[in-house]
Amino acid sequence: MKKIVEPKIEQEEAKERLAKNLRPLGRKRDIIKSEMIYLPSYVFNVSVETARSNKREIVICLDAILGEFAFFNDLPLHDLEEINFKTIDFLIQPSEATDKGKEHIRRFLLQQSLKQKYRAELQNINLDNEIYYPFWIGYFYRKGALDFDVIDGVSGEKQGVTMRPVFIKFLMELNNKDQ
Repeated sequence: MKKIVEPKIEQEEAKERLAKNLRPLGRKRDIIKSEMIYLPSYVFNVSVETARSNKREIVICLDAILGEFAFFNDLPLHDLEEINFKTIDFLIQPSEATDKGKEHIRRFLLQQSLKQKYRAELQNINLDNEIYYPFWIGYFYRKGALDFDVIDGVSGEKQGVTMRPVFIKFLMELNNKDQ
């Protein structure tokens, strides 16, 4: 059964955060519309072993649209009875998400190994849950064209350039679904 993460950021706070300009002297954006969306995602439990035979368990999350990776904080998940929010279908299958998760973890472990001067290896990766994760999206005009920005619906953190293609694909699929 799919699960849902409850948002913690309310719409007014989201609009305020979305209106902030990242540049110190930049002026606030005029958010013309904001809405909550739920990104379909996979949560994986990952086992890692270091050269010193230390075993660690970590939890990662991959979006089910393009397979971008993030560490997943221990958040309460609620069973999803029915979908009554803006979302799209899971576009990548669990097997493809697992492969992408392995690739992301191996790359991360290699980077950490080079920084920390110790070796760590992926031992196991298991699909734990299929979830819907909340994000606030805000629309505004930039240089005469419609643009958007996104914040995490739980932490309120702005999403970076890595996630932008995911949200573009999400919005295109949502538009196709509504037609």
